[in-house]
Amino acid sequence: MPSAASIRRRLACFLLALVAPALAQPATQAPSQSPGRAEPASETARATTHTTPPIQALKPLGPIHVSFPADFDTIKLASDLRQIFDSAAGSPLVLLELSGDRGRTDVLLQLIDAVRQSPVRVVAFLSDTKDKRVGMPQLALALACSSVWLSPDLAITSRTSDEPRNLAPLETDWPVLNAQLEAALIPSLTARGLPDHLAQRLWKPSFPLFLLRPEPGSGNPFTFPTSIPDAADLPPTRASSLVVRDNPHPRFVTTLPAAVALEVGLCDASAPRAIDVLRAEAASARPVIRKSIQSGLELARGQIGAAMHAADASLDRVRRSLELPDPPDSTVAPGVYRSTARNARESLARVARELDQITSTTTTYPELLREWPPGVQPPKRPRVRPGQPPPEQPDPEKALARAWHEYIELRRDRIRDMSVIVDRFSRV
Repeated sequence: MPSAASIRRRLACFLLALVAPALAQPATQAPSQSPGRAEPASETARATTHTTPPIQALKPLGPIHVSFPADFDTIKLASDLRQIFDSAAGSPLVLLELSGDRGRTDVLLQLIDAVRQSPVRVVAFLSDTKDKRVGMPQLALALACSSVWLSPDLAITSRTSDEPRNLAPLETDWPVLNAQLEAALIPSLTARGLPDHLAQRLWKPSFPLFLLRPEPGSGNPFTFPTSIPDAADLPPTRASSLVVRDNPHPRFVTTLPAAVALEVGLCDASAPRAIDVLRAEAASARPVIRKSIQSGLELARGQIGAAMHAADASLDRVRRSLELPDPPDSTVAPGVYRSTARNARESLARVARELDQITSTTTTYPELLREWPPGVQPPKRPRVRPGQPPPEQPDPEKALARAWHEYIELRRDRIRDMSVIVDRFSRV
């Protein structure tokens, strides 16, 4: 009778003979596929299919009306405008209603770039219900749009002294930026049949400029000579308009009434209201989406001034509440000290958060640091007596930095001083 070991060896040989053919096949061999039948997807393929999200169609949106009342004086305006364009996919158009008067060239270039990279069509509407005027920077941005509208009672005016260059970084290379602006404006002007030299003569004038109409029926374009010797002898059909005039102060003033801007082709049409422009430009039954860009420097400055005024009022109230006898005092109950300390600590913490928010605002708007803090007057220049040398003037950049540092830190010092009293009260 065979032993148990012999039986185990025979069983192992039998099993090996059964699995040997399967082991001899390549491990990566694919299963055979019947003709006309799709091969089942592998686990990896199925996982990939399930994790890839389907492409969704853009949600249709109505036209977007963006109110842009601010001057072009902060670099944040460009990032805010880009965010609106990025969220506008699916809308038939974005209408920019421009109402400002001034602008920095570096900010204007970024705004023009944002408009030209917009995924949707952008239409401009120049309008100002307050003073009936907008500046040349606003017209320059409008020309980057697909069409330009303006209110019929508007005038496009600017002065060479309007640009707030003091708000830009010190290292700003203005000649380079002016050349870039001129290069950005030329395609918009030539597309309207206007001479490319207007890019410099209108926005950065260095001499007077006239508008001269062509001979009726000649088909010739408007011309913009720098002088018209026989202007009085021109027939009424060719009457000239003084577009840029030389002024002692400010140096040059540019004035384009709405009628002239339409006549020469700088603007396409006029309308009294933004809703009229939307009806003409966007054949959409969807409701208008209204947005506003409020990141101009004037609003930011006002917010900081109001926040600091509220912080000072809170600190004054805390100071008055802490005017108790030094503890312990038999005339004041311990609970009064502790409740006063609790309320004061909450108020001081709130003021500290407001100061942090003010600091954050100056980071968001670095242009704020280029001017004196709200409510702070610059130091007066000392009088110089005859025969005495003028005193050395402090560095303006250092003076501004010191003023802003003191503007924040003086309030923080008050918080620290009162916190000492609060801690003493809370331990009673």
